[in-house]
Parts: sequence; structure tokens; C-alpha cells
Amino acid sequence: RAVYLLTAVLFVFWKSAYAQPLIDFCDQWLSLPVSRTVDLTDLIALSVLPASYAYGNVRRVFLPYRFVPHFVGCVSLFAFTATTYVNRASYSGKEYAFTEYRADLVAKAMRIDERNENFRLWAVDMPGENPKYSINIRTDVCSHMIAHVRIEDKTLGSVVILDEMSYDYDCPKTRENEERMLYVFERDFITALRLPEPLRDK
Repeated sequence: RAVYLLTAVLFVFWKSAYAQPLIDFCDQWLSLPVSRTVDLTDLIALSVLPASYAYGNVRRVFLPYRFVPHFVGCVSLFAFTATTYVNRASYSGKEYAFTEYRADLVAKAMRIDERNENFRLWAVDMPGENPKYSINIRTDVCSHMIAHVRIEDKTLGSVVILDEMSYDYDCPKTRENEERMLYVFERDFITALRLPEPLRDK
């Protein structure tokens, strides 16, 4: 029971945004290219656990061959770890200046997230620093395009700093695609931040 419960808890954790600090730590400090896509629909896979648990409690007359558990273990390991490889495009800290200060700019970005279903933003907590932000923008350029940015206060306002963008391996790593992704980021995020917000009922 403990194994099944731990499997469910760890899978939910891995598929949530709470796993991002661990992934960033592995990527930055251990040089391990770890990545995953936050997709809560994957939690449907947990429905197999009750059936598996019930089957495991059924008495079976025939014992499996010795190699069968090892074979199943190898197949399971491959199935658990198989995922889409992620490419990364560096933009060397490209900056975009704003007149609003950081707190107001972050709040504005969160409100864009609430209004636009093709846009998702979440904070990545970094000890001793301002949170970094990951922005998932749905686009036909590359699937699962995620921009990794920092938002910092300056003397007169704040700046959005674009460090890199990650995207699925099925999208060719070419200069043209990286320029197109930058265009989409500036169009769908930077421009949206510069536009005045729609009036809201008080």
C-alpha cells in the first residue's frame, strides 16, 4: 500500500508546478537536462493504480519465470522515463524596460494569465532571489514553447529579462525558429504587458 500511495503522491508532485525548483536545481547545479511538461490531464494515468492493486492481491496458481520481473521492470522504467526531449534557446538576458515597478508588473501579468487561455505563467522560487517566471505560450511555431524570464526593479520602473526559451525536440533547432519564437514572445507577452488593461467593474 505504501508503494502505491508513494507512486501516486510523487506522480502528482512531478506533474505539478511545485516540481519546477527541483528541475531548475538539477539543470543549473548538477548539469542534468531534466525537464517535463505541466499537464494535469496526465493524472488520468493514476486510474490504473486501483486495478493494479486489486490484481496484485489475487492469488495466482502459476508463478512467473525468474526473468519476467526483470523484463517487466526494464519495460516499466523505459515507460516511466520516456518523454519528449527539450531544446533550449538562449537569448543572453535580453531586456525589456517598463515604467511600472516589479510588483505591479507581476500582478498585471497574472491578470493576463486569467484572461488568456493560451497563456500560462508560474513563479519558480529561487532561494535568496526574486522568483523567476516560466511562461507557457501556445503557438503554432513550436509546441510547448516556454519562456524563462526574470522581472527586476530598476531606478525608474522595472525590466523583464528573457534568459532562454525551451521547446520540444520535434521543433528543429534553427536560428529561424528561435527568431520566430522571440517574435511570438514579444507579441503575446511583452506587447500585452505594455497595453492598457481593459476596464473592470469595481
